[in-house]
Amino acid sequence: MTLVKRFAANAQALATHRAGTYTVPAVLVHARDGASDTVTAAWLDHLAQPLAVHTLDGDHYSVLHAERLDALASVVRESWNTGSDRTAPRRTGSTEKNTPEGKKA
Repeated sequence: MTLVKRFAANAQALATHRAGTYTVPAVLVHARDGASDTVTAAWLDHLAQPLAVHTLDGDHYSVLHAERLDALASVVRESWNTGSDRTAPRRTGSTEKNTPEGKKA
């Protein structure tokens, strides 16, 4: 599939998708140069459990670049290791504890 076709398919999926509520604990990784605070808050509206928000350098795509993968992997690894304990200190990026309503605690 070409890149243009992939973006077109993603745009079509986005236009028709209606998100529900994710009911288990989650960790949100926010790209510093990516989504606005409004978009991040919209994601938080779909999460029923308190969570940690990690802000990493880069945008939606560049957080996956080789030079940034260690930071992303650290967030994933630490989140996996702490399980449901979303209040554990984080080593990478900045972390904010949020309520299910998307408001800072």
